[in-house]
Amino acid sequence: MAQSSKRSTTAKDVRLSKKLSYALRHGALDLKLDMTTDGYVDTSHLLAKSMFASYTISDIERVVETNDKKRYEMRRDGEGKFIRATQGHSLKIVNDEHLLALVSDANEIEHCIHGTLEQNWTQIENSGLSSMKRNHIHFTTQEFGAQVISGMKQTSELMVYINIRQAMQHGIKFYRSSNNVLLTRGINDSGTLPVRYVTHVTRINDGAIIYRQKQI
Repeated sequence: MAQSSKRSTTAKDVRLSKKLSYALRHGALDLKLDMTTDGYVDTSHLLAKSMFASYTISDIERVVETNDKKRYEMRRDGEGKFIRATQGHSLKIVNDEHLLALVSDANEIEHCIHGTLEQNWTQIENSGLSSMKRNHIHFTTQEFGAQVISGMKQTSELMVYINIRQAMQHGIKFYRSSNNVLLTRGINDSGTLPVRYVTHVTRINDGAIIYRQKQI
């Protein structure tokens, strides 16, 4: 019985995390939630919405505390408790300078890696990396392994290595989130990072290098 209860609680937390992800990254305006420029929302306003009717502040605090990728963080302001997503936004109200830390020295970054599916590589090679509908392109600072990695999906099949030093020298800004995800809006804030900044691409399951930048 105890194991069944544990599974039920875990499933409940997963559902809550997905709802928080939607509300805090993408849906705050549609839900008519007031959001600060650094991404915070009042938890009392959040819990007043019908999609959160079955949850309590304790549920939210537990999900924030136990989330393996540290996707959320909370702060107290007076009597209120506020929550935000640490990265992954599509909402334009969120200001990079207020939410994230600007990377000022490329030497601070050992790796800048984008994870993706192998089927996406041809498009990336032709058109560069894209932020899609989000504000930023996401990268991890860690190579894929057994540990949980923020900034790369566990379903990723390729590691796309970026020459962050060269990109920054060309004026492309990179930011770091509080859960150690690297983010950029790309060249001229276009949402695209050209393939010329890719040094090489490695297949995760066998370590094969499927692309290496040509030396000119």
